[in-house]
Amino acid sequence: KLAHLYCIPSEVIVIFDGPAKPTIKRGTHIMKTPPWLTEPFKHFAQTLGFAVHDAAGEAEAELAALSCSGVIDAVITEDSDALVFGASHVFRSCSDNIIIYSADNIQQHGEVMLSNGGLLLMALLCGGDYHAVGGEWHVDWHNMVLVTDLLQEAQAHSLTSNHEGLKDYICGWSCHLQEILVKDPLGHIGWHHPRFLNNVPDNFPDVSVVLAYVKPPTSAQPVSHDFIHSKVLDLENLAYLCEFHFCWSKYTLPGPVRDAESMGTMWKLQDYIWPGICIHVLLEVSWPVRIYCHTTPF
Repeated sequence: KLAHLYCIPSEVIVIFDGPAKPTIKRGTHIMKTPPWLTEPFKHFAQTLGFAVHDAAGEAEAELAALSCSGVIDAVITEDSDALVFGASHVFRSCSDNIIIYSADNIQQHGEVMLSNGGLLLMALLCGGDYHAVGGEWHVDWHNMVLVTDLLQEAQAHSLTSNHEGLKDYICGWSCHLQEILVKDPLGHIGWHHPRFLNNVPDNFPDVSVVLAYVKPPTSAQPVSHDFIHSKVLDLENLAYLCEFHFCWSKYTLPGPVRDAESMGTMWKLQDYIWPGICIHVLLEVSWPVRIYCHTTPF
């Protein structure tokens, strides 16, 4: 996956979950200790010239904050929460064929029309990572038409625009939502749904869940453009990491490229890295492609 990213003419920052990430998701305790692959993955990413950063909390929230501030153009993740956190563009999958979700298109599409507040309300209605088991509405697909109609309600956006005094505000907001179900005063839904009030939990929406989406922990000092810019490919160290972690040859300390080449490592790397090197050079992306090499400069 990292090699695939290197073959894309772009600047890449890889962000990892931080210490303030939630300890419980969907009622299950989450280990806060980083997986054992985290450090080797960071080493590979840095060797390829990618910026590496530890988030304050969840990586998706940190990426969404960078997207909102214009530091990055898109987020690659399989977690749709990135859109709820406020990311402007989300790429699903990192294969040759990707699906691009744009916050503007989601809001402007005639059959969707979901603002950031609408996305938040959908997450609250259908349940997400931050809900305790049984803390959502248990909306099934037969009721999704109702959910979609509710999301068009003008009050949906206000959940994301009222951070101060949120607990008191939500009490009134929830009452208003119940009034919409019973009376449909603005005619947004088209008919009344008083029976759905029986499905509304007493604490809906949970303030802690709303805050987890609208005010997630993010770094006090956001990543800058300069941090992502002008990274270099360290070919020798990359060869060493491949030899060490993938057992491509016997354990050796980093040495000249010619040594790695004689052991076959460079031959194996060519399918993964050479296309990216050629693309970077041919397209002359915004940073110069340089390879650390004791013998022959590229």
